[in-house]
Amino acid sequence: MLSPYKKIRRKAGMSQEELAKRMLLPVKLIKVYEKRNVDPPLHYHANFKAIFNVTDEDINQLK
Repeated sequence: MLSPYKKIRRKAGMSQEELAKRMLLPVKLIKVYEKRNVDPPLHYHANFKAIFNVTDEDINQLK
C-alpha cells in the first residue's frame, strides 16, 4: 500500500526529483516522507497541498 502523498504525486505524473526541485528539498527527504505510516512535517504537507491543489480530505481519503 502506497502513502497518499505518493499516490497523488504519481497520479499527477510528477517524479520525486521534480517535486524535490519545487519544494527545494533533497530527494532523499521526499522518499522518506512518501513511506507508508510516515507523517511528514507541516511545511511539507502545506507545500504539497499547494503544489497539487488538494485538500486535507483528499489526502485523508487515500490513507
